[in-house]
Amino acid sequence: MDPLRLVDRERLLTAVKAELAASGAAALVAMAPENVYYASGAYIDSQKDIRERANFVVFFPQRDPLLVVCEVEAAGARDQTWLGDVRTYREFAQHPAAVLAEVILAEAGSGSVAVEHEYLPSGWAPVLRAGLGGRELISCDRFWDRLRMVKSPGEIEFLARIHRETERAILGAFAAARAGDTARSVAARMMELLAERGADSIPFLAWGLGREGSLLIHGRPDDTPLAQGDIVRVDYGGIFGGYWSDTARMAVVGRPSREQEEMWAALIDIQRRIIASMRPGASVAEVYAAGERAYARHGLPFAMHHVGHSIGLENHEYPLLCPQHDEGLQVGMAFEVEPFILHPELGGFHVEDLVAITGDGPMVLTGAFSTASMFVIG
Repeated sequence: MDPLRLVDRERLLTAVKAELAASGAAALVAMAPENVYYASGAYIDSQKDIRERANFVVFFPQRDPLLVVCEVEAAGARDQTWLGDVRTYREFAQHPAAVLAEVILAEAGSGSVAVEHEYLPSGWAPVLRAGLGGRELISCDRFWDRLRMVKSPGEIEFLARIHRETERAILGAFAAARAGDTARSVAARMMELLAERGADSIPFLAWGLGREGSLLIHGRPDDTPLAQGDIVRVDYGGIFGGYWSDTARMAVVGRPSREQEEMWAALIDIQRRIIASMRPGASVAEVYAAGERAYARHGLPFAMHHVGHSIGLENHEYPLLCPQHDEGLQVGMAFEVEPFILHPELGGFHVEDLVAITGDGPMVLTGAFSTASMFVIG
């Protein structure tokens, strides 16, 4: 994957320039790993696990942006980034926030500095503020959220591809499974298949087996054997070159009961009705309300905090399909649509698909694994 092909660099630079002008800030900083990657093309994975090994992209009104990285990551960063100016600091010997302040003071005029308040460690803010001579630190968190929520055609294409690979990994593991296999062995095969299909890492696998197990939203696979009549619910994904996949599918061991078939059919109808409401201009709150109506149509309780979420360089990106986020759907957005039914007698039923917003309406980008019915494990 070539990140320079995926991110629309011209749109990025235009948006940053407009934000700097609107805020009057002397500099705007990308700090979170996903935003550093998005803004520079340098995929520095270690920052996710080692917070003190920070990296920054700094934008200015009157000069080209620059990248600040820890020395140990400098070679890889220079190899990947499109930025011509890469500065380094020595881990442990220099405080990353102090180095950032020095760079800004040397390159920016007077004025406030826009940073990611939601990512900047609380202990670093005083260091950064002191290094900047007390300059005001304003927030640019929502700027990055809103910039990344609209994907380029390359990003949409890549997300579609990695989600279909995720579906195929689930399908392969279900097809090989048999009654008596342990949940752990089926899940292990699923993760192995996803790695074979290009996942760099597999950060989560939520598993539910049987009535009680499937009611656990984020259950884990164990040594329980698959038994006739059990439903199997999996919600998992991988990270491919920084981008996340996230898919939920279900199976049943042996022939499903009539009640299981009816519950699954209701779930799929609910999901289709939610997707049908996802047209450009509709608000995320309106989509959430469409989900609420769809549940009521089937006489099912509705207790979901959201009916889906954006996805990209994070698993849950802004906005979610919920009443609390005030955004309208735009062409280029990509969402996971994932209704969930928790039935006390039948168990938990869950499906999740990737949907892109296009000028002609919503487009389902998954489909390598049919959801017309639950997969039957022999």
